[in-house]
Amino acid sequence: MSRDTYEIVDESSGDDLRLVLRVEGEAAATASASSDAVTQMRDQLGMTREDVLAELRNALESLHRNQLDKVTIQRLREQTEGSRYFIASYISRDFNKVTEGIIWYDLPNGTTGPSDVPALVRNKLRYDVHGHLTAGNASAEALRRALR
Repeated sequence: MSRDTYEIVDESSGDDLRLVLRVEGEAAATASASSDAVTQMRDQLGMTREDVLAELRNALESLHRNQLDKVTIQRLREQTEGSRYFIASYISRDFNKVTEGIIWYDLPNGTTGPSDVPALVRNKLRYDVHGHLTAGNASAEALRRALR
């Protein structure tokens, strides 16, 4: 259970590049380039270290969006009207495995759960609840899309 949505953390060491995608506070994916690859990209393609980092960051953001598309949130509702505590069912598709379960989001506390549900599923619920709450407000919807 975490208050975070997602972030990309630079855990590079020396000349090796390593970015970690953290979803709901948990490591979900990594992107890396060895020091040899960075040197070759500089020498042969004219790319800077920052260029390579930007490409790795973009790849992780794209991966996150693609993974979110593998999760379907259903039957989203507020547990008690005005409580801002939302529950829903979900279906998650990952390669040859499909799972279904219940998930919740306590908006006032910013927490999602249960903790044994994959972080990506909890993250998708957070986005869907925010979408539900901003529906009909063009400015809020634009901001939500930009942040995703």
